[in-house]
Amino acid sequence: MKPGRSVERSFDLSIALGMTGGDTQLLKELTELFLEEYPKLLECLRSAIASKDPRKIEMAAHKLKGSTSGFGAKLAVEKALFIEKQGREGNLDGLDQAFQELEQAYEPLLRELQEYDSNSH
Repeated sequence: MKPGRSVERSFDLSIALGMTGGDTQLLKELTELFLEEYPKLLECLRSAIASKDPRKIEMAAHKLKGSTSGFGAKLAVEKALFIEKQGREGNLDGLDQAFQELEQAYEPLLRELQEYDSNSH
């Protein structure tokens, strides 16, 4: 990264607060729920990819994407959408790589949500 450039955040608080109508308590609850459910959603997607079942892949990626979109995490949503479309189209090529990219895209979001959760009262 070049000096002077800001780090783009995965979690967009203004989008998330817009989703909750400005209700910070609701956002905290949604954040906690996402942090609790994310490992299960990820494992469901991993299992669907391993089973090579296009419909399961589509549904698992769709569910993960939907649970993420309210946090303004553009890259994570894009990666989940790509896998969802691949499943819908029955195109299983490159899904292992796409899954790795998805995991990498979620890492900063998870850190930022954990930070938000621990700092919100």
